[in-house]
Amino acid sequence: MQDEVRRALMEQRDEIHARWEALLHQQDSKTPLGNPDCLVFMIDWSLNEIFALLREMPTRRLLSHAQDEPECPCGMNPLLAYYRTAELALVEALERVHAAMPMLSEPDKTANMQLLRAVVAKVRCREVETFCAVCQRRPAGSVRHVCQARAGACIRSR
Repeated sequence: MQDEVRRALMEQRDEIHARWEALLHQQDSKTPLGNPDCLVFMIDWSLNEIFALLREMPTRRLLSHAQDEPECPCGMNPLLAYYRTAELALVEALERVHAAMPMLSEPDKTANMQLLRAVVAKVRCREVETFCAVCQRRPAGSVRHVCQARAGACIRSR
């Protein structure tokens, strides 16, 4: 991602936060932990993680996460909807940045979008699988760290 694009995206932090919060409030909560009023307190931390990865991680390594879908056997993990809404808010912001920079080529815009989605996928995978590891609904022996395996780590079972 070009430095000027990344900076322009980061300058939209307040708008991203507000849109993300609005999207969370539109979601049906499956559990008390999925209450949007609880989840909004994580947005700043999550944005810090996402922006840090956009600055620090090599593109090829990040793109290996683009298709990662964390496993959640019960489907009750509140972070599933949290990160779906995160991706939507961030993609909308990046589209605004692209619209304001007509000099960017279509291949650059596509690469930026792929990178942003890969960064969100990496953070989503890590956080969802961490939450699932302590879930009381998971069947014994069901935790399999798909995201870590794709990144080259061992597949662990519990």
